[in-house]
Amino acid sequence: MLRMATDEEREQVKQISPISDDAMVFADDLGNIAAINKVVEIEPIVKGSGKKGFAEFVASLELLLAQTSIPEYYFSVAADNEQFLIAAEKWGADKVFEAPVYRCVRRLVKDG
Repeated sequence: MLRMATDEEREQVKQISPISDDAMVFADDLGNIAAINKVVEIEPIVKGSGKKGFAEFVASLELLLAQTSIPEYYFSVAADNEQFLIAAEKWGADKVFEAPVYRCVRRLVKDG
C-alpha cells in the first residue's frame, strides 16, 4: 500500500538523485520508493546562429528566475555535446547524473 516515506527512505532516495525539500516522497512495504519533485526547467534552450549573445540570454533568464525567488532550474545537455557540458559546468551547473540517461514523458491525460 502506498504511504508517505519515512525520513530514512527520503535519505535513501537522496543518495541516488537530488530531491527538493518540498518533494513528496512515497514508499510501500516492498521497498519501492519514488520522489515527486516540483522543479523548474528550461527545456529546450536553443542557441541561435550568432557567435555572441547566448551567455547574456541565459544570464537574463537566470536573473528573471532569481528575482521571482526560484533558487534553481534544470536543463538537459545532449550526451554528445561535450562543448555545451563544459560551458555549463563553467557557469556553475552540476551534473545530476554521471551516465547518459533518456528523458521520458508519460502523458496521463490525452488531448481530445
